[in-house]
Amino acid sequence: MTEHFTLEEFVRLTTAKMRGIDNTPGAFEVANLRLLCKKILEPARLKIGMPITVTSGYRSEQLNRAVGGVKGSLHLIGKAADITCSDNARLYEALQKLPCFELITYRYKGPMLTGRINRIHVSYNGVVGKISRWSTKWI
Repeated sequence: MTEHFTLEEFVRLTTAKMRGIDNTPGAFEVANLRLLCKKILEPARLKIGMPITVTSGYRSEQLNRAVGGVKGSLHLIGKAADITCSDNARLYEALQKLPCFELITYRYKGPMLTGRINRIHVSYNGVVGKISRWSTKWI
């Protein structure tokens, strides 16, 4: 897909393997994943200079239901990924400067880690000038 991201990272999910769910994307979804990598993830990786782990990428309809994903999720068409790295605050800062459509942080609310970013949901829709949506969810 790009220098630092492979298709396998976006389709391998433990839930799919455990439940025997086929999570193979079609050509349309692969093309979207490639754009997500090219326009968002690879530039972020180069900016922060550290590996980014994809915790959830493409999801088939069946897998999306199994993980409790929202109906109409951009994961279903390969336009979104949930990611993390060793410095999520730095990653989030880099992503804010890129053409993300959705940028959602999942933050801890427990006593030891309150406010720290656990993971980030990011999407790219390919529409120039589209207003981005930013939010935080507490876990």
